[in-house]
Amino acid sequence: DLRPPTSDLRPPGSLPPSPSPSPQGSLVGLAPDPVSPKARTRQARDAAGRVLARLNALCGRDYQAKGASLELVLARLTDAKDPIPEADLVAVVEYQHRVWSGDEKMRQYLRPKTLFARANCAMYRAAALQRRREERASAAATLCRKCRQAMNGASVEGCHRRCYYPDNPELWETA
Repeated sequence: DLRPPTSDLRPPGSLPPSPSPSPQGSLVGLAPDPVSPKARTRQARDAAGRVLARLNALCGRDYQAKGASLELVLARLTDAKDPIPEADLVAVVEYQHRVWSGDEKMRQYLRPKTLFARANCAMYRAAALQRRREERASAAATLCRKCRQAMNGASVEGCHRRCYYPDNPELWETA
């Protein structure tokens, strides 16, 4: 018998039934694989290593991406309550370096123990992000109207090199 089973009888022209969703709410086999905990840990360690490398580059130190230094940075990156993105930790390092590098007394505190302690890091992050907002606002004030419209508050990417290089007319042609 070549007739389809009775459970699959549909009126002519009707669509076949859609596949039933998986327990996760997506089609079976089509859901993206979540990042494994092992891969997440590796990504966090790599990010922590980059933060420490930036600290070393700015301060001329040699903090290793292991032990207590690594654990402090990892704690900020992976904090369950308030994880801090890698870019913000790098901003903390750069901001505190700018503030403290000229002060003999404070230069010694450019270290993971001080920068990445929970309470300190939150305070330094707020200051670094405030400084970043002020720098962007200042840069936006020097852009032409067309560049400010193109920027739309997201980043300082102007349409004219004149906005970036006001003192060098050779670079003023449009980008």
